[in-house]
Amino acid sequence: MNESKIAVRYAKALFEFAVEANKLDIIKNDVDFLNSLYEVNEFIEFLNNPILQPSKKQQIINKIVKDIISKETLKFINLITKNRREKYLPGISRKFIADYYNNKNIKPAILTTSVKIDETLRDKIISVIKSVYETEVIVEDKIDSSIIGGFILTVDDQQYDASVASKLKDFNYKLVHETFKKVE
Repeated sequence: MNESKIAVRYAKALFEFAVEANKLDIIKNDVDFLNSLYEVNEFIEFLNNPILQPSKKQQIINKIVKDIISKETLKFINLITKNRREKYLPGISRKFIADYYNNKNIKPAILTTSVKIDETLRDKIISVIKSVYETEVIVEDKIDSSIIGGFILTVDDQQYDASVASKLKDFNYKLVHETFKKVE
């Protein structure tokens, strides 16, 4: 079975359970915590280790998260591990969060700048996104000095690139293209 289909099915099951049990926000917080674990390479290697038995993985995961996440989410992780699907946990988490945002009418956005911007400008950008999409917005800030200045805003699968690096690249292309046109 396709990896994404597996992740989608488990995420859907977790999401539906969370809604029915009226624990959507609690489980979302648990999934946010799990997402922070996925940023640790050693944890991902541990999840993907085919040599460790599911029972051993369950013991280790339980020790790491038992006092942090809800018992419902822990049971879900144990089920995933028992079924040897733990390597799909990051994909399950991504899909769960996407479903959560969709359910709550929230648009996630990524704002990439070359340096940290002040809160006033950030709030203005969020206000514009809210008015365009007529929804709540959660903005993730990223710093990327290679864009030199300006910003890149990504909402859903749309991207608005107002970076200096992009403008310089466009200018360079036009300059080279026009130069070769004149030579011909």
